[in-house]
Amino acid sequence: MEVLDNLPHDRVVRTPGAPEWAETWVVEDVAAAHGLREEARPLQDALIRRCLDSADWEQPSAGAQGCGCACSCALVCLSTLPNPFLAGAQTAESVSSSGALGWLLDTLAGVNAAAQAGSANTVFLPTGALQLFEALHAKRPHHNLICADFTWLADVQIDGANAPLVSATVRCSLGPIACVVWQTHPTLAFAQAGGRNRDYDTYLLPRGQADIFFPSNLPGLRELWLRAASSAGVHPRPSNAKAHVLPTSEFMTLHAETHRTKTAGAFNPLTDDFLNTGFLLCDSRPPPR
Repeated sequence: MEVLDNLPHDRVVRTPGAPEWAETWVVEDVAAAHGLREEARPLQDALIRRCLDSADWEQPSAGAQGCGCACSCALVCLSTLPNPFLAGAQTAESVSSSGALGWLLDTLAGVNAAAQAGSANTVFLPTGALQLFEALHAKRPHHNLICADFTWLADVQIDGANAPLVSATVRCSLGPIACVVWQTHPTLAFAQAGGRNRDYDTYLLPRGQADIFFPSNLPGLRELWLRAASSAGVHPRPSNAKAHVLPTSEFMTLHAETHRTKTAGAFNPLTDDFLNTGFLLCDSRPPPR
């Protein structure tokens, strides 16, 4: 669980009017911020090419698309409610300035923006996942793989399809309450162990300064796993290699005793929570005789 989001990715770019993608290199540059900058070079890496050709990475995953619609509807509905924390605030713009309802609105807005932020000119490819799948098929051709991870992430500040969330916890010596008041944006009003979250608009940071994790395009990863099954030495794709994607709610409904986790108010954390997660289920074992 939550392994795919931390695997290495490769960034590819395509300038308007250019027919070919370019791979991104990170090079040292004393004149650049943090001494690092991106440099686009002609695509030559075979791993990047295999990953790029395996799926349509320019489109957000189904979970992200659904989230965008849901968040837009939620913003419209919530923006019509009066804010009990702000006297006279009746619009989404004014409500979002402070208070619990404002925090919720800004969080939904961030999720909606993240779901729609995929740029057709920039894609972050899960090349690390492809390497993992190819190694599994080569060393353990008959395996059963279950992956669970985030299908979309809120507050992503970096442009591009499948772009990562780069975040760090900034410590505050003023105490948890003062830290919350100190926030410059309601979405960041999250006090944890006397600190706050800071989201960056770049991954070109000193090593160890922030966490970098990616949303998992599970339909695309499914295609990667199936491609790896084919390239493992059996062509065409082996008939026993099967993979499918399920949202967490469906997976739990099928495999968990959800009647035991339902609350008195009908809320069920196994099916009603973790809406930005899903499962990738892969099986290359031969059928039983």
